[in-house]
Amino acid sequence: MHAQDYLLKFRQCHLLDSVERLCDKFDQELTGLSQIEMHRAADHRRAELAAQKNFNIGSIPKSVWTYVK
Repeated sequence: MHAQDYLLKFRQCHLLDSVERLCDKFDQELTGLSQIEMHRAADHRRAELAAQKNFNIGSIPKSVWTYVK
């Protein structure tokens, strides 16, 4: 799957804790490039939750990343 596919799964999570649990679940199942794409989507969703706004992949403003933990 691609980052966009994982992002759609992560967008079902409305809490940061839910994103973390789903990320942990995927971490156990995936390896290689799929794992990298999943982490990219998880980080993207964390930024969306911090900004309280959805963004396209790769278009999150730099200023939002300061709020991601």
